[in-house]
Amino acid sequence: MKTYKKQRKNTKGITLIALVITIIVLLILAGVSIAMLTGQNGILTQAQRAKNETENAQGKEQNILTSYENYMNSATNQVLDDDLPGNEDLKTFITQWSVADGETIVLPIYEKQETDEERGEKETYFNYNFTVDYGDGTVEEITSFNDEDIYHTYQTAGTYDVKINGLCEGWSFYNVGDSASNLTQIKQWGVTQAKHIDFGNCTNLSGQIPTPVKNSFTTVESFRLLFYNCTNLNSQIPENLFYNATNVITLRNAFNISGVTGNIPENLLSYCTKVENVEFLFDKSNITGHIPENLFSKCSNLKSVMALFQETSISGVIPGKLFYNCSNITKASQIFRGCTELTGSIPDDLFVNNPNMKAFYATFSGCTGLTGAIPENLFINQTQITSVQGCFRNCTGLSDSQIRIVSKNLTKANQFCEGVNAKVTVYIPRGMENPFTSTSNVTVVEYDI
Repeated sequence: MKTYKKQRKNTKGITLIALVITIIVLLILAGVSIAMLTGQNGILTQAQRAKNETENAQGKEQNILTSYENYMNSATNQVLDDDLPGNEDLKTFITQWSVADGETIVLPIYEKQETDEERGEKETYFNYNFTVDYGDGTVEEITSFNDEDIYHTYQTAGTYDVKINGLCEGWSFYNVGDSASNLTQIKQWGVTQAKHIDFGNCTNLSGQIPTPVKNSFTTVESFRLLFYNCTNLNSQIPENLFYNATNVITLRNAFNISGVTGNIPENLLSYCTKVENVEFLFDKSNITGHIPENLFSKCSNLKSVMALFQETSISGVIPGKLFYNCSNITKASQIFRGCTELTGSIPDDLFVNNPNMKAFYATFSGCTGLTGAIPENLFINQTQITSVQGCFRNCTGLSDSQIRIVSKNLTKANQFCEGVNAKVTVYIPRGMENPFTSTSNVTVVEYDI
């Protein structure tokens, strides 16, 4: 019996020790596990570190991709120097044409531009001395506007690159429109010493507008009708499109009724210091976005901005200093006509530095998004105004306003603010014949200037 009891006691002791050891081992294992999970090199820490590194790597990769994208975008708008050795090929003017079997195309070159006001009453004769490669193995020398080799017949239907090297001073599909529908792309502007360039009515022209090289446009005087009615030209305007175009006088209708899209580049006209005419420049085009405040900051010779943004989807507020450096402007009619996306108030100083402005016909007509009062002194420096006819017609968002007129030459004022749901008081010089007699919503008050 004693032996049995002793053995039983010993058995209990061994079991207790084993239990204690087991607990200690479990605690150690738990500690190790916790350390492995949460320590500096633990699983959770390593997992979090791996997650962070993955996210950082993804961020770096995205930054690299973004930088590559930005580089590619800037590269497409980069102006290359055609004067550098090895860049001779950049001087070639390359266009793409599509033809049917047996179809004849005509190069759009012509004798002269007639005298007209927008080019400074200047008659210009054009000279030609270039080689044309028609892309089907035919190469010709062209020395005059009526050279028989400006006509070329393709035996096989297809798309051909037409390459011109040499002097080609006049290029106008608007004036020589026989083959306008055949032209499909401008691949390279080249250097042709051109004085006038336009692709007017090339309704099948598509693709991106290329950036010129250093000397592409140094001799150009007229971009009139440059992309007029090029409705399929679904392209943004390159920032440097008019690079070095320091002799251009007119840009009238350059993008009128064209398919150009996107924002107007801030520095689009930075080199156009001699430009005088931008009438209908963006009229009815597909441009969007805000108007760059410095768009005309270098255009001190500008004379006419008529219908400049007419019926486009430009948005945002009108920059107050838009025309500040253009004191020679005389025509301001229809500038913003039908621009329903414009918002905010009309800037007080919009025309503060334009004393020669005479015509304000329909300048803001249909701008339903404009709000606030018409600035009282909007026309305070315009002593020669002859017309404000329909100037604020259907500007339904405008509020009660007082406007001061200083010109005694004002004769046309009908429909001045017809459709404006507000009271408008107009102050005119005492003794002047009232031109607002047929205009609704207007109270006329005479005052001493």
